[in-house]
Amino acid sequence: MGAGITIFPNSLRALDMLGIDTAQIRAVRIKMMIRTSIEEDGSADAIENDIDEKAWPWYQTTYQDLFVSLWEAAHDNSKPGPKIDIVTSKSVISIDPSRALIYFSDGTEAEGDVVIGADGVHSVCRSFVPGGSFQRFRIKRHVFRALIPCERLENDSRTIKFIETDGRAHCYNHQEKSLLITPASNGQSLCIKFLYEDRMAFKNLSKDWRDPSSKKKLLRLAAGLPDECMALFENILDRDLQDQPIWDMDPLMTFQSNRMALMGDAAHPMPPYCGQRIAMALEDALALGVILEPETPNSEVDERLKLYSNTRKTRAVAVQQTLRGLSEADMRNFATEFDGE
Repeated sequence: MGAGITIFPNSLRALDMLGIDTAQIRAVRIKMMIRTSIEEDGSADAIENDIDEKAWPWYQTTYQDLFVSLWEAAHDNSKPGPKIDIVTSKSVISIDPSRALIYFSDGTEAEGDVVIGADGVHSVCRSFVPGGSFQRFRIKRHVFRALIPCERLENDSRTIKFIETDGRAHCYNHQEKSLLITPASNGQSLCIKFLYEDRMAFKNLSKDWRDPSSKKKLLRLAAGLPDECMALFENILDRDLQDQPIWDMDPLMTFQSNRMALMGDAAHPMPPYCGQRIAMALEDALALGVILEPETPNSEVDERLKLYSNTRKTRAVAVQQTLRGLSEADMRNFATEFDGE
């Protein structure tokens, strides 16, 4: 289920509209960013930047904590809406958008009022919208992700700096590599995100992002980072380490076909910077919730989904284009690019 998630202002607003606050997702507010640049000779230059919550609130959570909160909200019987049935272990092989009909690999079918394709970057649903044959592509950068329980770091003088002060994020830059370290889970975990240039990506095209990754590879690629970073990596278990390709895709012509609409990475894959993948998915969900209000007649679903596609495509593509080439630490300087403020 991944590791850390950055919660920036648009995600905060979306979660608030869903009735979920930062306490429920056990988020930690980032109060300071310490940026360290490593030169070729090994010398380091560190700059501290305070982060004003009113000007730019930044919180950090984990996929697990966010998923649990969203799951509980979706199954809260006190909230309006139909009961949700979750069916697993079924693979979609085809869709008839005009009938909102889904065909599964086991020969069964499911029919409803509308189909929402939220099946991620490798979406099956995408191929059933006009122009959905656009191919996703991998950028040169890869990302190692991991969560480390803070208790593992308490007795090491090299790593205590990462947990001794609440709300501090650390960013290290060396050549083409960057490391972001942020607290989460009410200060009980550290989120690790290590971005690097993958010159051999073509050899890993079939790698499943859920597979555990090699810590030896991480340590080799991280050479040149300070001793405290290497000590931090030593505390990651192989089973908790993920080495993920970064997928991107040129914008689709539309997110909709008849009674089916795409959302999230199925509609607009983008680099995993600044929490905007999850932010765009949350915004998509809220837009669909407004457009597909209760008692919407089937005869209006097509036109309403066209409205969803037109409005969300403009927004998501603008964010996608802004994120290309940016890093997590840069995004505070680009707030106006996607928040319109």
